[in-house]
Amino acid sequence: IVSRSFTQHCVRSTQARTLLASYARSVSSPEHYFIHLLQLSPRFRETLIPDALRGVIWPHSRRSAQHPLTLDAAGTSAHEQAAYLARIRASRAIFLRKLRSHSSLIPRLLDHDRRRVPANASAAHRAYADAVRLHLALLIA
Repeated sequence: IVSRSFTQHCVRSTQARTLLASYARSVSSPEHYFIHLLQLSPRFRETLIPDALRGVIWPHSRRSAQHPLTLDAAGTSAHEQAAYLARIRASRAIFLRKLRSHSSLIPRLLDHDRRRVPANASAAHRAYADAVRLHLALLIA
C-alpha cells in the first residue's frame, strides 16, 4: 500500500519520470519500477518493508526457470497443492502467484489463514473485508 505523498511523488517528480523512461524497454518494469523509485528516494526509503509478502514457488527444471509454477494447474494433485499451501503458510506471504483461477481452493484457504475470511465466504463478504482493511491502512498512513 502506498501513501498519498508517494503517489504524488510518482506523478510530479522529475526523478520518477526519468526512471520511468529508463524502464520503457525493461522486461518486467511494473514489478521493479515502484520499488526502485522507493529505494532511490531518501524521503520514502525508510518506509520499505524488506519482504515482498508474496508466495511464489519456482520450479527446479531448467526449462521453465523464468516462470513460476501454477499452483492450481490442471493435473496438480491434491497432495501437491497441500504441499504448496504448507510452504506458503510457513512464509509470511499474503499474495499468491501464479494461479489459474482466483476461485480455486488455495487462495481461499490462505485468505482464511491470513485475513480470517472464511474459506466459504461470498464474493461480497471478501470485498467488504478488503474495503475495511484498505480503510484501516489509509487511516494508518
